[in-house]
Amino acid sequence: MDLVTADGGVISNLPVKDLAKECDTLRAFATSSWGKFSTDKGGGDDDGDSVIRKMRFKLEEFPKCRVQEFVDVVLSKKEADMITSDSLVDCCQIAHYLMCPTVLAKIEQILMTSIDSANCLSLCQLADQLGLSALLELCLTHLMRTLDHLKDNDSEAWDALTPELRYKIISIKTAMESSLHSRSRLYFSSLDEYLAIFAERVQYYQERLANAKDDQQSSSNDEHGSTAWVYAQAKIAKQERRVRTLELALGEQRMMFSLRRVWYGTGTSILS
Repeated sequence: MDLVTADGGVISNLPVKDLAKECDTLRAFATSSWGKFSTDKGGGDDDGDSVIRKMRFKLEEFPKCRVQEFVDVVLSKKEADMITSDSLVDCCQIAHYLMCPTVLAKIEQILMTSIDSANCLSLCQLADQLGLSALLELCLTHLMRTLDHLKDNDSEAWDALTPELRYKIISIKTAMESSLHSRSRLYFSSLDEYLAIFAERVQYYQERLANAKDDQQSSSNDEHGSTAWVYAQAKIAKQERRVRTLELALGEQRMMFSLRRVWYGTGTSILS
């Protein structure tokens, strides 16, 4: 099998079985090519060897040197941690495209150890695009601590992010800094998840309010008007105001996120 790379580069005579064993996309491609050959031509082993040699898979978005590093890792000629730093992101994208989970997981782990303020935004976008949840969580953790600094000092990188992702980051930062989530460290794989957690929290306070009202109503007539009863009634009123505020906030955010879905359409999006 040959892999065709950028600028007309070709990595030739690669072992199909070894690549197909690790990369689901190449396995499907090889199976399809072989099936088409068998149906159209028939023939014996010589013909089979010929069709294998003629298999060409295009990776023309990537330079030959980066594809070669990826192939070397797949074929166990080098360890993933020996991939040059300049090739890591490309190799990550190749592994994702070729559906090579073993190599992808190894590269993700390497990227997770390399997050800093200089690359956090670009790695955040990479993780979001490729669905690398562990890398995305660590990027967001770092980003939450340094967001203001990055926005002020790396505006070019910030502006390069999609509007959806910028909005997601700011929304998550706001949620994490709000009193609603102040007692726990929460991360959200999507804004839908954020809304679900928000709604669950609002429901929690609604239930507490309902229980407090039930307890107050079940008190005996003799207790009505007592100092304890008046105190409890004041606390219930305070709870009720808090619940109403949270309900309004949740409703506004649901409407806002719904409008953004309409604005960004139905294409691929972190909001979908």
